[in-house]
Amino acid sequence: MEATQQIEPVQKIETKQYDADISQLMNLIVNAFYSKSEIFLRELLSNSSDALEKLRYESLIDNSVLDAERELKIKIWVEDKKLIVEDTGIGMTRDDLVNNLGTIAKSGTKKFLENVKKGDVDKKGDIEQIGQFGVGFYSSFLVADKVEVYTKHNSDNEYIWESSATESYTIRENPNPSLKRGTKIVLHIKEYDDEYLDLDNVKDIITRYTQYISFPIEMLEMKEVIDDNSDNELDVEEESAAEDATEDATEDAKIEDVSDDEDEEDTKVKTKKVGEWNIINSQKPIWCRKTDDITKEEYNEFYKNLTDDSSDALAYKHFHAEGQLEFDCLLYIPERTPLDMFDQGKKKKNIKLYVKRIFIMDDCDDLIPEWLKFMKGVVDSHDIPLNVSRELLQQNHILRQVSKVIVKRSIELFNELAEDEDEEKYENFYDTYNKMLKLGVHEDNRNRSKLAKLLRFYSSNSPDKYISLDNYIENMKEGQDSIYFITGQSICSLTGSPFIENFKTNGYDVLYFIDPIDEYMIQSMKEYEKIKLVDVSKEGIEFNTDTDTVVDNKELVDYLKETLKNKVQNVRISKRLTDTPCVLITSEQGWSANMERIVKSQAMRNNEMDHFMTSKKILEVNIEHNILKTLKEKLVDDENKIECDNIVDMLFDTAQINCGFMLEEPSDYAVKINKMIETGFC
Repeated sequence: MEATQQIEPVQKIETKQYDADISQLMNLIVNAFYSKSEIFLRELLSNSSDALEKLRYESLIDNSVLDAERELKIKIWVEDKKLIVEDTGIGMTRDDLVNNLGTIAKSGTKKFLENVKKGDVDKKGDIEQIGQFGVGFYSSFLVADKVEVYTKHNSDNEYIWESSATESYTIRENPNPSLKRGTKIVLHIKEYDDEYLDLDNVKDIITRYTQYISFPIEMLEMKEVIDDNSDNELDVEEESAAEDATEDATEDAKIEDVSDDEDEEDTKVKTKKVGEWNIINSQKPIWCRKTDDITKEEYNEFYKNLTDDSSDALAYKHFHAEGQLEFDCLLYIPERTPLDMFDQGKKKKNIKLYVKRIFIMDDCDDLIPEWLKFMKGVVDSHDIPLNVSRELLQQNHILRQVSKVIVKRSIELFNELAEDEDEEKYENFYDTYNKMLKLGVHEDNRNRSKLAKLLRFYSSNSPDKYISLDNYIENMKEGQDSIYFITGQSICSLTGSPFIENFKTNGYDVLYFIDPIDEYMIQSMKEYEKIKLVDVSKEGIEFNTDTDTVVDNKELVDYLKETLKNKVQNVRISKRLTDTPCVLITSEQGWSANMERIVKSQAMRNNEMDHFMTSKKILEVNIEHNILKTLKEKLVDDENKIECDNIVDMLFDTAQINCGFMLEEPSDYAVKINKMIETGFC
């Protein structure tokens, strides 16, 4: 008997649409996308600019679309606790209202650009469309509890769209149409957001975000004028009678004080408030103009407006980048260091980012590297993609491309200063910003060699005038194969350093690195133009030492090693010294004395790293010095051992101080010095 085959029941699959609580969704869109409530004004003005741009584009094909209203502009005013924004753009049909405002995240601008792209790719770049996400309009509900939209398209009647950000909206035909063409948005401002009914505040927001859009923005501002209908002049007879009364009062023996309040009220000029339309974005973006058409005075005036700096910029660079990415950029070097340049906890707001002339942000970390954040200026791009709120950038790789161009052009500007005949101008720049250039050498692998050419240093042969690394190489002695440098706290301390005695005697130049950041910079810049940089305070520098000298002084060297075995790694005879009895040098990979001092001064230093990098030193002795000669003689007699041990300890401590190291026990050293003074003086 055949087994019965079991048939699995067919599962019923249901397809359902997502349910959504529209009021909650709107609340999420409005409050999650935007960090500042003032952003709503930027969004509405951006939409108005898009509407005007669409009409301008259509007028290129058919000029008759402008017949109803030739003037393309945006108007803003306040009326009965309502903020009103009106434009003479393309307007919307009834279907547009349903599709664009009735469908969340549906962008008419994006669809428009897609249609243009299909029709004529070449013309797309000439169209200044801003919003492409379709949620900018809903930012209105950040400050308004009800929004009304009046709109008129050339091909349709005027309609009114109305909503309170709830689950529904209404659309009706306006029985009393007032628009020739375009859109008027009426915002019923919330009780606690009445700051947006203050025209001065509104004007400030517009100036900050949208002062450079292509179309004029007019604001209805109230001002006081003399009321021509009121009687503001005293009658001649009344004036004469008043003068007679004053003379009579003067002749009386008893003078009474009479209040002048009534007289002042009668003579006070009566005024009234009238509205006046003023364009508040008359300033055109200087970075969009041709460089040949802009004067130096105009560049400096824009710089002062941009930065609130009273001084002119030290230098500027204006350029238009083309290729995979297209943008306009204007960069300035401030004459003085910004006060917050080294404040790591504060975001730098130096480069303002615009997208199609709409201000986006001024604290973008990826726009320029840390070492270049003293620069000021603007970047205006058509290609940088933004998120729905336009407050964040979506694709960092595009921003990195912009950053590369800015860095490249900034270095070009620095080189132009360096090559200028006015040497003092570059020295002023270098004195102000050399730490930032050195930070760039330390951090920027790509541009290290270019930045190194901009560096300037004092040296043993040039203690009063800067020289570049190229100057140093040009003046190197025959047979010299390294660039010598020494680090320290000041030119004065390095000039008398024992490490450079022999170098100076033989005519070698030694660069002075006196900034703490030089220590970090040199960790990254090991060579320049394939020539190694060598620290003269470290081992690795070879001097010819006679074999006979080593043999003759072996007993002295062995004694020093034994006496200082807990303090130094080795003792050797030095040929780098001429006047100093001894010095302490460090290993090639270890910290210099200056770096050790810097690290030990840090509150949050790594103790394990300290132990690793501050390994035992090497003592180099000048065998020709009188102290060492005397020490060698005294070692013959064992009775002098205690005295010799004390002398060696003193030499070691003195060498630490002379070479820039910090004493572990300064009080013990002070006691030894006091005893010596007491012995010789008392």
